[in-house]
Amino acid sequence: MTLISGRLPVVHLLVVLGTLTALLAWAATIDFAPLAAVLAVMVSTLAVVCWQARRAGMLGPLGSGPAAWTVRVAGYLIAGVIAVVAVAHTHPATLEAADDGAAMLTLATGAVAFLVAVAVVSGSAVSSRVRYIGIGSGLVAALVWVLGVVVAPPIPVTVGWVLALAGVAAVVAVLASAGTNPLLAGLLALTVTFGVVFGAVVGLARWGPASLIPDVTPHAPVARRVAESRIEIVDPYVLVMVLSAVAAAAFSLTAVFSRRSPESSGEPLGHRIG
Repeated sequence: MTLISGRLPVVHLLVVLGTLTALLAWAATIDFAPLAAVLAVMVSTLAVVCWQARRAGMLGPLGSGPAAWTVRVAGYLIAGVIAVVAVAHTHPATLEAADDGAAMLTLATGAVAFLVAVAVVSGSAVSSRVRYIGIGSGLVAALVWVLGVVVAPPIPVTVGWVLALAGVAAVVAVLASAGTNPLLAGLLALTVTFGVVFGAVVGLARWGPASLIPDVTPHAPVARRVAESRIEIVDPYVLVMVLSAVAAAAFSLTAVFSRRSPESSGEPLGHRIG
């Protein structure tokens, strides 16, 4: 559901519309109106970005190298998985199955948001200065959070510190990129901070030492407490993953509609993915 050559416009249109229809139908089955509304807006926005991606005047010019084709293939694979699983969960048999479907929808939508953002960052729509500042600020903020957890364990059970560090990273990126495109730099910093921290939490919860795992399952048997806590500690950080996907989608949409000419962005016309 992402960049594609103009030689396949019909296939591209069918994939975008088909995936959008499946996602909206799936979102409509979620028994939580605010989440369903947010997802509906988000997937519709992503569909617009993905459709406009085939236009040379928006996110192009498109590349034909291995990296560009990897992005395309990944996009279509994600779209196919979303469509298949969405059909399977349109009428869930149990409440647990419905919850699993909502979780998978959120993860899949997040993956699409990140993929589109990668395509935008790799293309000529974003200047090198914005990339370096946004990505660098986000990585530094995420590294500060990880180091804080390692030095003063365990993993926090709330996401307050992540939100604070992401805010600082965004402000730094905006100030450092003044004169270019501070909004893009700030959104990119948010995307990177949230995304890297969520990945770090998943990794630490799965493979980190027991000292990093807070006791969030006091009701579990003593022998199973750490193992159960490894699973439960990820739950509060799902919000971080969702915020990262929303920031990635906002970044992509902003880049599409604020795209400047190659000359004004400082990038050569031939700069592209792959």
